Amino acid sequence: MTRQPGLRGLSLPMPTESEPLTLRLPDGRGQLTCLEAVREVRGKRCVYRCRWHDTDVYAKVFIGRLHARRRWQREKRGIEALAAHGLATPPLLYAGL
Repeated sequence: MTRQPGLRGLSLPMPTESEPLTLRLPDGRGQLTCLEAVREVRGKRCVYRCRWHDTDVYAKVFIGRLHARRRWQREKRGIEALAAHGLATPPLLYAGL
C-alpha cells in the first residue's frame, strides 16, 4: 500500500483493490475494508470507498490530533441539521472516534 504525504508530515494510506486497508471499529461493530481513496483534504480528512457488512459505503476519516474531533463533530451536526430540515441526505451508518 502506498502512502501519500499530507501536511505536517502526516501520511495517509492509499488503498487499492489489490491491497485494501482494513480499519477496525473501536466499539466492536466490525471493520471497514477500504478499497480506494476517493478524496483527500490535506491535513484534515480522507474519503474512502469501502465495504462494511457486505455493503458498499463511503467513509470519511478525520486526521490530526488537535482538530480531528472538532471537525468530526461539526460534520455530524451538519448531517443532522440537513436531515432535521427534511433535505435528502444519505443515512449516517456509523459515527465514532
